[in-house]
Amino acid sequence: MRLTTRSEYGLICLKYLCEHTDRVPISLGEITENEKLPKDYVEQIFLRLRRASIIQSHKGVRGGFALSRPASQISIKEVFEALEGNSIFEAFCREEMREKIVCEHYRECSIRPIWTRLSELINDFCSKITLDVLLKNEKAVITHLDYLSQHWAQQIQDENRPAKSETTVSNVRPKPIYMDYHATTPLDPRVLEVMLPCYTDVFGNAASTSHVFGWEAQKLVDKGREQIAHIVGASSKEVIITSGATESINTALKGVFEMYREKGNHIITQVTEHKAVLDACRYLERKGAEVTYLPVDEYGLIRISDLENAITEKTILISIMYANNEIGTIQPITKIGQIAKRREILFHVDGAQAVGKIPVNVEEMGIDLLSYTAHKMYGPKGVGALYVRKKNPRVRLSALMHGGGHEQGFRSGTLNVAGIVAFGKACEIAEQEMGSEGLRLSQLRDSLKEKLQKELDEVYLNGHATERLPGNLNLSFGYLEGEALLMGIGDTVAVSSGSACTSGSVETSHVLRALNSRPDLMVSAIRFGIGRFNTAEEVERVAERVIQVVRKLREMSPLYKAAKEGKK
Repeated sequence: MRLTTRSEYGLICLKYLCEHTDRVPISLGEITENEKLPKDYVEQIFLRLRRASIIQSHKGVRGGFALSRPASQISIKEVFEALEGNSIFEAFCREEMREKIVCEHYRECSIRPIWTRLSELINDFCSKITLDVLLKNEKAVITHLDYLSQHWAQQIQDENRPAKSETTVSNVRPKPIYMDYHATTPLDPRVLEVMLPCYTDVFGNAASTSHVFGWEAQKLVDKGREQIAHIVGASSKEVIITSGATESINTALKGVFEMYREKGNHIITQVTEHKAVLDACRYLERKGAEVTYLPVDEYGLIRISDLENAITEKTILISIMYANNEIGTIQPITKIGQIAKRREILFHVDGAQAVGKIPVNVEEMGIDLLSYTAHKMYGPKGVGALYVRKKNPRVRLSALMHGGGHEQGFRSGTLNVAGIVAFGKACEIAEQEMGSEGLRLSQLRDSLKEKLQKELDEVYLNGHATERLPGNLNLSFGYLEGEALLMGIGDTVAVSSGSACTSGSVETSHVLRALNSRPDLMVSAIRFGIGRFNTAEEVERVAERVIQVVRKLREMSPLYKAAKEGKK
């Protein structure tokens, strides 16, 4: 990506001021002479920066210029807006298209949506990068900006590429809008920023205690572990680093069963758990465990009375997910924790979908073991955590992996320093922004739901209306098949179906089956997972496309026509 000359010169001058803060103010002549810049042009740049209160001038014999605030309080976005105006999009569009002025027809341009999205991404990224960060991590910042511009520039080329023949249906389109945030999340640029140096600068093995490379790595690991623990109200000594939530869940369930099997062999879970829990429980059943699978009501909630009735003197573990990955229903974790404490039973929670999105506190909720992961909260894939309570009670586990005694003997293997650092940063960001982000996502979710139900009939909500994740919207569309709808809207939005294809046959979701939904509604369920980087404009576009495709498919459905005629 190329900056305008004004922005490029402006950043060079600000960098010079940052690097020489020990002897400010600095004269304009010194900067232009040392950086080989035209003095008249820089004077105009400094005038704009002064008006934006980014720099200040000092008069007198030793006069010159200095930053008006610490570099940590000045964002790149603020600099660009001071130099180019409020629209970074217009400035970049003008420069990239090599035109002297913005095209007067750019608002009607077919590639404008791509430019607009690029502008949103660059604006968001630049607002989070301050001058001090740019100086310390210039390569990382430039790399990410280059990635954004190159990725979207390719889509612009594809959009403008002429059809190969008259039979070509359409040109290559931009990628669809991503609304599958329950499956995984994109890496937050702020997370990437702290992660990249771990591959080049601080690359040591955290277990290498004999030299500075290992010490530096261990220091970063300690900080990351503190952040990973803090978001759930735990001590860093209670956090075991794993490769993800699936490993954490297996370590918790199998580790408890092996360690406490002399006390009892009974485990309680529920039918809508993630496959990581259900498959681990079935494995333990083959090893002699007795497992009770609690039913759920029509909203996906367990009944507390069913849990209490299921407990026996042999019960050693209760494992209930905090929030469901398909329908977003949130279980009454605090009530379950109170029961577990009163009956002296260990309580494990699969928090993969909850941590970072809604408040989780292991002390207040009575949780003894908690599994969570980075890639569900804008961190990297391949790193997760297992909280293991140290006292009241002290939880003991049998290790699944051996070979070095890492992670207090629970999980041997070289630590993923970059992953831990990134996971920690993702937790820090989520903890700071959870309240405002949750409110925004709830509003986008409700807006999408209202638009669809206003324009379409036979649209049903799966899961609880209020006790659900902020960004989760799982809907069933009567008289349709989910796969047909997915194919129809696939050019606009990436979402998930409530059914899974296995060996050519369609198997309905075990979660929707547990809700006792109508068979036709099970196969027509679509999960919209709205996340941090979705916008109101995208919600509008998705709603329009879904409405269009549903109407078209129903026009071809004899079942829908018969149902409508039967109601007349």
